[in-house]
Amino acid sequence: MDATELNSKVENLKKRGENSAETILTIVSYIILVLGCLIAVIAGIAFMTKTFFGGLLIIIGGGIYAFIVWAALMLFVNISTNVKEIKRLLQQKN
Repeated sequence: MDATELNSKVENLKKRGENSAETILTIVSYIILVLGCLIAVIAGIAFMTKTFFGGLLIIIGGGIYAFIVWAALMLFVNISTNVKEIKRLLQQKN
């Protein structure tokens, strides 16, 4: 293995390390979305035995809440990715 191959492998590892936080946050956001909707449906169905409209409200509200949390986390991922890209471009410029 020559020096250029070693340098390229090190750069690839650095790139993966830079994106690991965004990857983890993306996975967590999708887990929150799926589990939030699933729990909202289960809780809504359980509550529907007492009152239909209350259960329906829990299903709809829980789904909307899960979506809002997912969207906020994905916004943080996109902002972080863009800031890192801007930083990389500025470092290349200098």
